[in-house]
Amino acid sequence: MSAREATRKVRRASRREVLWVCPDGVEADAALAVAALPSRVAWGVWRREIFDVLDTGDGDLTRAGLAVVAEDGQMRLCRAGRWQARGALARQDLAPGGGAGGPAAAPVRPTGALAARLPRRLASRTLEVVGRLRRQVRAGTWRDEAGRVVARLRLEAVSAADDGPSRRVTLLRVTLPVADRAVGRAIVQACRQAGLQRRSVLALAGLQARLLGLPDPAVVRPRCTAPAEAPAGPAAMALAAALLDAMRRYEDGIRRDLDPECLHLYRVQLRRLRTLLSLLRRVLPPTLQDGPREVLRALAKRSNPLRDLDVLLQDEAACRRQLPEDLQPCLDKAFALMRRRRNLERGRLVGLLRSPRYAAALDDLRQAFLTAAATPAEGAAAAPIGHVVHRRVEKLFRRLVRRAERLPRGTSDADFHRLRVQCKRLRYLVDLFRPALAAAPAAGLTAVLKDLQAVLGSLNDQAVQRRHLQELIQQPVAAAASWPAAVEAALARRLDRRRRLLARRARQRLRALRGRSVARLVRRLGDREAAAADAVARAPAGRPV
Repeated sequence: MSAREATRKVRRASRREVLWVCPDGVEADAALAVAALPSRVAWGVWRREIFDVLDTGDGDLTRAGLAVVAEDGQMRLCRAGRWQARGALARQDLAPGGGAGGPAAAPVRPTGALAARLPRRLASRTLEVVGRLRRQVRAGTWRDEAGRVVARLRLEAVSAADDGPSRRVTLLRVTLPVADRAVGRAIVQACRQAGLQRRSVLALAGLQARLLGLPDPAVVRPRCTAPAEAPAGPAAMALAAALLDAMRRYEDGIRRDLDPECLHLYRVQLRRLRTLLSLLRRVLPPTLQDGPREVLRALAKRSNPLRDLDVLLQDEAACRRQLPEDLQPCLDKAFALMRRRRNLERGRLVGLLRSPRYAAALDDLRQAFLTAAATPAEGAAAAPIGHVVHRRVEKLFRRLVRRAERLPRGTSDADFHRLRVQCKRLRYLVDLFRPALAAAPAAGLTAVLKDLQAVLGSLNDQAVQRRHLQELIQQPVAAAASWPAAVEAALARRLDRRRRLLARRARQRLRALRGRSVARLVRRLGDREAAAADAVARAPAGRPV
């Protein structure tokens, strides 16, 4: 028998962690010591620490289940709720004076190993100190009657620096070094007898958000909260007001130029709001059927140039990898010109966001939405929201499938773009009203549309990059720099190769979209009984952490 085969047959001891939360008024160490008899629990001394937690302004990092902790002049990436240095995934040095005990750290961008461990969407975001936490830790062991260690305990009392009564929590982590079911059942029984409440490890992200006072996900990414039988008009108007509030949360980040993602997320909420007002136009009050759409269309048009330049500049590293070292100076001048153009477009957009006219227009729009949401529904607006949305989804899906079937072999960028817009509108509608639809079909259809939209979005970004690069090559500055033909040819080859790959992927996704399984998901969206059962299951807001 080889060494590899012998190793493969060895059963390794598993380590499993169970998370418990101590309700207010329960002293976990004392209660557990009584409940654990005849076993014996021994505790060590308390260790205390204080640290800053960095995140985006909307808590994007915490929602991804991650945390960046600043302490002793260094920040480390950890899992949410696991702030100790031992479990760090990556580290990055801070500027002098940053971290716990010093002044609030300035906004910082992840770099190096820390940025590499983050999802691509989060690696470009700017992090700021969103709160300071105090943590008291006490380690312990759980021994049986024979004195054998059957579990290792870790008691953590975590609170916000302001000591708010609703921002404190006590956790008990139980690690079972040996996979013994009998021991596990005995520990679970003792913890319940002590008054502790079991939680999933996934709840740590919500715990971290509550401690730091981060916005609720329902505020950052609003969805319809009305049941399927609710009147469509008021439900749509309440959601429109929530979407407008979510969109305006990113204005400060755009004005401060924190990161390009602020503008992207601003535009995402703007598109979701435009989709809502356009697709459910018949259930809206007559005064809100056209005016708001014109205002929002103008906002989207004003922000388009800045977003296109952000996407192009984010692809700078990929462009440079396609060219040899001796041709890099030409790209230096081209991207410097793009940055100057971006600064100009950003100045125009920030001027709009700071104008009293912009603030007054959106304030009036929000008030109109809230007034319409509080008005009793009549006529088409009184139809059940679940039925109205399901009919619109079916119509949009049939239209999308017909366009996909008629797609010519040599599809142009404009054809792909029109297909992308239809896909995006359908996905936004399903996602916005998912609580009013059958949950399982809505989740399945959203996943299919999201996958297709990602490929079509990459195709659109590639078309925008080509257009901007051609404009730059024709600029007088670039012509004066005697732009070599080799540079243009190398970039064209790269973009053509990338486009062929993306077009092939897009056709594969479109063939899957025309399959029977996707059509079955669309039909099942309007299952009233399933939607009602899902609403009942979602009714509890979740057990408090």
